[in-house]
Amino acid sequence: MELYLGIICIFVLLSICSFKGVKNERVLLVVVLFLYFLVSFRSLTIGNDTLEYSIIFENMSSINGFQLYQGRFEFGYLLFNYLIRKVTSSYTVFLLIQNAFVYYAYYVFIKRYSTNYCMSMLLFFCFGYWGRTASAIRLEMAIACLLLAYCLYDSRKKWLGFISGFIGLLFQRTSLSYWGIYIVPRKINKKFFVF
Repeated sequence: MELYLGIICIFVLLSICSFKGVKNERVLLVVVLFLYFLVSFRSLTIGNDTLEYSIIFENMSSINGFQLYQGRFEFGYLLFNYLIRKVTSSYTVFLLIQNAFVYYAYYVFIKRYSTNYCMSMLLFFCFGYWGRTASAIRLEMAIACLLLAYCLYDSRKKWLGFISGFIGLLFQRTSLSYWGIYIVPRKINKKFFVF
């Protein structure tokens, strides 16, 4: 509990210092890297499904390609496990790779759209998103794909955004609900709500 309170106090102090209109990208990078390393080098007992995910990763060495289509997990997540398992047998390395992608997506999204990086990271931490990166691995991979999809879509690279969003769907079926960004106009006015 002391660790959480310490992290929150640091974020609050950084947020107060950032209200002067300074968007310090180095501070954002250091904070993201700090949270990335905390969640990547965790025990198997931290996170709701971490132990189950590690068992899936360990079992990938005895699975052939056809067996990836079977089971309750989405194909993209199983394929990701399979490819990483071909390179390494360490679950920690798997977490490092998986979390690198997730935290890169959060970093890009916050850097692009936030007016106060430290406040965004404080909210990321306090609202439980950080904890979810330790337990909801498939969902976080899908959200990372969708965050990058939105960034691509917003920068007029709609097809790359669509592909990234589709890849997110391969990691978690519930990411289908995030596809609403393709029907919401850039600027919402009365005409959008009146049919």
